[in-house]
Amino acid sequence: MASKLDGSYVLLKINDTTVAGQTDSTMSLDAEMVNVIISGGRFNEVLTGKISYNVNVSIVYDDATWLTLYDAFKNGTDLSMYMGGVNVGDVYFTFNAKINGISRSHPMGGLSIITLSVVGNGEPTYSTVI
Repeated sequence: MASKLDGSYVLLKINDTTVAGQTDSTMSLDAEMVNVIISGGRFNEVLTGKISYNVNVSIVYDDATWLTLYDAFKNGTDLSMYMGGVNVGDVYFTFNAKINGISRSHPMGGLSIITLSVVGNGEPTYSTVI
């Protein structure tokens, strides 16, 4: 099933609470590559090793969200996260993650933003909105 998600319909939930005011989000997955040693060949052959992933999200600032995220960061608490579509047939991921970066900015004449970066802790699972 292939679907294209409009960014305005992608939702992020943390610990079953919808993150209000998100302005954008990304999910990146990376895999280590392990070189296979074969005598006599000139080209590399590789195997896929460990897989890691991270999520970055920007959120319109409010004190309650900032303090909740700050406490989770400070205490090294896993966040239970949902990221994906909200319409029937859309794919979404659920996973646990730890915050590895959090910042807030307060530009003059602009929106105050929290920028959150998390690293996945364990394997993400995916499902389809029904």
